[in-house]
Amino acid sequence: MSDGIYREESLRRYRNRVRREDVPLTVGTGRLVALWAIVALLLAAGGVFALALGERLGGGA
Repeated sequence: MSDGIYREESLRRYRNRVRREDVPLTVGTGRLVALWAIVALLLAAGGVFALALGERLGGGA
């Protein structure tokens, strides 16, 4: 009767789950750089498209 009301295995699983929840989700540096590169490429493509469309419609500067 000195074991307590919780099993050791249950306590171990609870401690492991709590530790995992304390760690924030992070994005690695390489992936972060890649995502920003994709954003930059999309912005550049949008700018080129806008300039090409403006030229085609005759409103070019």
